[in-house]
Amino acid sequence: MKQGKKGAFHWLKLQVIRLASAKATSHGIALGFAVGTLVSIVSPPGLHLLLGLAVAFLIPYLNKVSVLISIAFWNPLLLVPVYSLSISLGTILLSTLPESNFDLHILNHLYHFSIKFMAGSSIIGIPVSILSYFLVKKGVDVYREKRAARLKKKNDSFNQLT
Repeated sequence: MKQGKKGAFHWLKLQVIRLASAKATSHGIALGFAVGTLVSIVSPPGLHLLLGLAVAFLIPYLNKVSVLISIAFWNPLLLVPVYSLSISLGTILLSTLPESNFDLHILNHLYHFSIKFMAGSSIIGIPVSILSYFLVKKGVDVYREKRAARLKKKNDSFNQLT
């Protein structure tokens, strides 16, 4: 079982390196990651991938791989505390929400849960998405600068040998 976890992390790491090495702009990569982050945090549990794919294909200039990597990054472990905080924030914000009564009692619970979840997750998701944009953009830029410096050093040492 330990091998499977290492394999998944290793696969995700390789995808990030491959994406950072791609010809896409750091802005496009970061924007795709930020949108994927927002979708992961704000969308109801279980709909992340479906909504992420829909958004990625509806907005043609988004880096689709970056959106998918973001969704893979946020799921499933990181979202458990985010969901708990979302419900808590939504409950605080909407404590005076008027009662809605549906014929089925479960719809009342589902409605109130959904409203609180969406309010709380929006408050968390928007700033986290903005922050993720800047962190990913900086990370891609730094990675590319270091990679270019390594290649230049390698080429310089090769040219000295010849």
